[in-house]
Amino acid sequence: MIRLLTITLSILISLASISFAVDEYPAIKKKSKKQYEQNNVVSDPCESTSGIGQWECAQKKMEIADKKLNATYKVLIGMLQDGFWPNGVEPKKDLIEAQRLWIKYRDANCQLVGGISGGAPEWRSAYYENCRVEMTEKRTEELQKYIEEHK
Repeated sequence: MIRLLTITLSILISLASISFAVDEYPAIKKKSKKQYEQNNVVSDPCESTSGIGQWECAQKKMEIADKKLNATYKVLIGMLQDGFWPNGVEPKKDLIEAQRLWIKYRDANCQLVGGISGGAPEWRSAYYENCRVEMTEKRTEELQKYIEEHK
């Protein structure tokens, strides 16, 4: 009899604690969600861990990288003279064509990088944009090297 009473009390205590936990779970879940949202709201998208935040960060970086590339390109194009150089070389015309082709290559290559990197669309966009930033920064370095070599 005592054994039966002990088992019954154990079952009742277990059920009460489960019931108690189930009742409190929505409050815990709600509190956790609220804390998560507060902890993940960042003013700087580069500090975000979300795909959208990283994409926004990459867009900001791309604006800066693109401005540097354009400024460097303008300096180099200004250094090159129109017309033919020895051996039929037209460096200004060649630079313009090379830059146009390079932009097409960069964008196509980064489209591939974004596509094969996988994930949700916002992450593919972030990979694409980060690739463009990296390639643009490298191209700026290449053009700066040409400037240094031909001063």
